[in-house]
Amino acid sequence: MILDIRYWKLVNLEIRKLKKFLSFAISQFLFVVLFGILWSNHVQAAILYTSTANQVVFDQATFITEWYLDTQDDEINSVALNLTFTPETLEVLNVTPADTGIDLWIKNPEEDNERGTISLIGGISSGVKDAKVPLFRAVIKPKQVGKGKISMDTSSAVLKNDGLGTPATLVFNEISFNINPADARPALVGSPTHPQQDEWSKNNKVIIQVMPKPGEQYSYSFSSNIEMIPGDLPSDVANSLTFDNLADGIYYFKLNSKAAAGNWQEAAVYRVMIDSTPPQPINAAVASDPSVFDGKPFVSFTGKDQTSGISHYEVRFGVGPWQKTNDTVLRVPGLVLGNKVEIKIVDQAGNEEVTKVALPKAQSTPFSNWFFSIIIIVVLLLTALAVFWCKKLITKYRIK
Repeated sequence: MILDIRYWKLVNLEIRKLKKFLSFAISQFLFVVLFGILWSNHVQAAILYTSTANQVVFDQATFITEWYLDTQDDEINSVALNLTFTPETLEVLNVTPADTGIDLWIKNPEEDNERGTISLIGGISSGVKDAKVPLFRAVIKPKQVGKGKISMDTSSAVLKNDGLGTPATLVFNEISFNINPADARPALVGSPTHPQQDEWSKNNKVIIQVMPKPGEQYSYSFSSNIEMIPGDLPSDVANSLTFDNLADGIYYFKLNSKAAAGNWQEAAVYRVMIDSTPPQPINAAVASDPSVFDGKPFVSFTGKDQTSGISHYEVRFGVGPWQKTNDTVLRVPGLVLGNKVEIKIVDQAGNEEVTKVALPKAQSTPFSNWFFSIIIIVVLLLTALAVFWCKKLITKYRIK
């Protein structure tokens, strides 16, 4: 009997220890779960996303993608992106930085169609916290029918504006889409005023022409808002549609169609790019530095165009010819006929802006002095030539 009592006491003691252990384990488990829930609600990730006017993609028909960053309430100041795409089915015609957003470019957005990549590195001097930070614009052309895909490489990163450059999580949902045959487009849309969708134009009057199919109804929208879509009320598209006095920007004519008993569906998207404004004035200066061009004078300049971007520069020293260049630092020739250098900036639409900079006296000769010097030299040469021929004629026809 005594043994039984001792036995039950020991069992009771073990049960109490087991209860304490279970109580401790359950409390720790609940703590971990609660902490995880709170942490998951606190931790946020910056989101890279894109917007396009096209819902359906067709072979050989270019489309534009606008790229943005949602900082998710974090303030960030640096972005490094490395995107990959399928080079066998897609070709990136060009990428251009957004007008606002990143203001310090370490590496401008650039494409590599052989490797199938788009890359950039940039910063925001004062930091930014926004749901829609513009990054860049890409014009993409499908090369063949098949699958298109755009992904983000794991080397992409954003840094917080916290004085430490703390990395923030960056996420991007991979884009995958079908590339349909070119002849599968439901309707044909064109423009006699803007026949090339991939080219910028100065003309701010747009005429759109639609070739409707019998038995179909159409609805359209025309806007610089890439997300605008046509309404559900049918519109008359048999005649030309005119849009006048348009501001600079990219416009999208979106056409929806439906059969008698069908639903509305995307029929066509036509893009018009307008830039009627000259580039901003050029910042230019003539200087010299022992480490540049062996200390000889050079001209340096920078330009910017808000809408279509810079096509090229042209430079003229004195009264010499205009020379096309993509360089922004040029050595001044040893002797210039004239006293100035002119720099012309030309944007993608053909708008021009010209800036003049005075040259140092050692590098220039006043045009008036040169002009009269040349006249005197020419007169002396002609006089000498006339005297020579006169002597020759006298010698030849002298009567002996």
